Amino acid sequence: MQYEEKKHFYQAKGFYISCFLGLFAILCVVAVRDQVLNQEESKQNLVAELGEHTIEEGVESQNNQEMQGQNPAMENETVSKNQGNSGENAVAKATDSPIITEAPVKQPVVTSAPKSDTSITEKKQAKAKEEESVSVLNPGEKEQGLTWPVEGEILMNYSMDKSVYFATLGQYKVNPAILIQGKEGDKVVSACDCKVTKISERTETGLTLVAEANGYKFIYGQLKDVTVKKGDVVKEGSTLGKLDKPSRYYTEEGCNLYFQVKEDGKSVNPLLFLK
Repeated sequence: MQYEEKKHFYQAKGFYISCFLGLFAILCVVAVRDQVLNQEESKQNLVAELGEHTIEEGVESQNNQEMQGQNPAMENETVSKNQGNSGENAVAKATDSPIITEAPVKQPVVTSAPKSDTSITEKKQAKAKEEESVSVLNPGEKEQGLTWPVEGEILMNYSMDKSVYFATLGQYKVNPAILIQGKEGDKVVSACDCKVTKISERTETGLTLVAEANGYKFIYGQLKDVTVKKGDVVKEGSTLGKLDKPSRYYTEEGCNLYFQVKEDGKSVNPLLFLK
């Protein structure tokens, strides 16, 4: 008895499942059909729009051709009228009495000398005067070169190709300057005729002075009691200031002058320029 009831139950469930699947299949078919119809309709609309655009272009080109065809006729008519008028004017001029005209007298043209630009001249003179006050460096000649800014031994050489050991920092790195040994209070002089362009306090080199001449920059670090100011033109050998105690970057190296030379913005070996 129980077997018959279960059999009828599963048969009833199978019927409902079959109905559900059939309905789902019908809905899928309808959805696909609608999508296909929509695509065909959109294609037809696109074709119609392109056709209208082509028709409009054809009408516009036809109108342009017609207007171009009318223009030559109008131009020919205008030319013929102008020719007729010119003929009448020629006849009228022929019957009139002749008019005697005098030859124009040429007036002499007086040209003034060009005015000199005093501002440019003054600038050139000022520039030449300033260049005269700054000596020209020529490292190729042995009799010329830089004066040693302070007398002393070299504590650390210039080295940009390979790193050197910095005792205070406890590390290796490149050195764009030379360190000249000295004592606190030693006089520091200008290496050449130059112009002071900057005086500032730096973390590494303390009170630092920058001077320039002929494309070169000369940097003096670890100074005190500086006797010049920005804008001053100083002569070779004149006093710039005194040596200060070393900054915390050079305590192990001891008191020294940080001296750096730059040529066109790049550091070069100062020993190549010193006498």
